[in-house]
Amino acid sequence: MDGPTKHTTRNNNTLDYQLRSGPLQGRMVKGQKVTIKRLETAQSTKDPEGPPMYMVSWLEPTGTCVTQVLNLQDLEINTTAFFPDWVTKEPQKTVCFQNDHLDEILSYRNIGPTYPIHHKVMSGEIHFVEDCLVKDENIVNVNASTPMQ
Repeated sequence: MDGPTKHTTRNNNTLDYQLRSGPLQGRMVKGQKVTIKRLETAQSTKDPEGPPMYMVSWLEPTGTCVTQVLNLQDLEINTTAFFPDWVTKEPQKTVCFQNDHLDEILSYRNIGPTYPIHHKVMSGEIHFVEDCLVKDENIVNVNASTPMQ
């Protein structure tokens, strides 16, 4: 379930994202509600206030629970995800622009199976960071082709 992801933090509690490789390549979500917390870290010799690190957590309509720690100084991202069994067995059911298929996704989740939960830990590099306008609708391109369209 790992691979490059394009994230856009829209505000202090909303995220858009697009998965760019792996079994979930093509999955896109806009307006995912998240919790974002700046982490207070031990003092570093590089920066006495510590590197800018954030924890971002969310629960998807699929039943997947995700937590990411972003280190913006070292451009590192660490992700822990808990996938319901149905997502692990049939990931292609989630490869779509989720906002247009929410009822279908919720139906798959409710049918399950949910258990066992599959835990995955991933690490990666952040390749690009920029400030964008809060309501920039062009960050995640929903016109990209996905299997459910």
